[in-house]
Amino acid sequence: MIKRQSKFFLLFFLTIFLLIVVWFFLSELNLEGVEIASFLKNKLSLQQKSEKPQSFREIIWCGKECFWLSKNGILLEPAPFSEGLIIPVIIEKTERALLLNDEAFNETQAKTIYNIVSFLNQLELSFDKIKINDFISEEVIVDLKDGPIIYFSLKFSPDFATSTVKSLKNSVNWRKIQHINLTVENRLYYSKL
Repeated sequence: MIKRQSKFFLLFFLTIFLLIVVWFFLSELNLEGVEIASFLKNKLSLQQKSEKPQSFREIIWCGKECFWLSKNGILLEPAPFSEGLIIPVIIEKTERALLLNDEAFNETQAKTIYNIVSFLNQLELSFDKIKINDFISEEVIVDLKDGPIIYFSLKFSPDFATSTVKSLKNSVNWRKIQHINLTVENRLYYSKL
C-alpha cells in the first residue's frame, strides 16, 4: 500500500514538473495563442487559440490577393473579392506583394482606415472601394456612388471634417462638387465642376 501511494505521489509530482517545463518552454518560444489542451497518458496536446474576435471581418484588403484586415493592420486570412456596399474593400495598386499575416498598414494607418470607413458610414456616404495608388504618399481615394471623389490621408483621422462634409452634402451644390481633399490636417479643400 505504501509503495502504491509513493508511486502515485511520484507520478503526480513528475506530471506537475513536466507541465512547468512545458509552460516554461512555450513561454520562452513566445508562442502566443498556444495553450495546453490536455496532458494525459504520456500525451501532450497543444491547441492554438483564435486571436480573431467575431467581428474581425469588417474590411477586405486586396492587392494581388484579398485578405481580411485586422484593426492593427495585419492581413488575417484569405477573403473573397467583394462587390457592393456592405463590406468595404481596399484596393491597393502598388508593387507591394503582401501575403497572409503580413502588415498591410502600421497601427496608426490601420486605425485611420477604420476611421475613414466610420466617417463615410456616419455621413451615410455610399462608396464601393477605397483605392491606394501610391503607398508612399499615404493617400487614399474614395469615389462616392452619389457624390464627389474624396481624398484622405493615412496620417490622421478625417473626423475634423465631419460637420463641413455633412453641410456640403446637404447643400444644393453637392452634385456639382468634383473633389474633396482631406489630405491636409484640419483643412478641407474642394473643387466644383
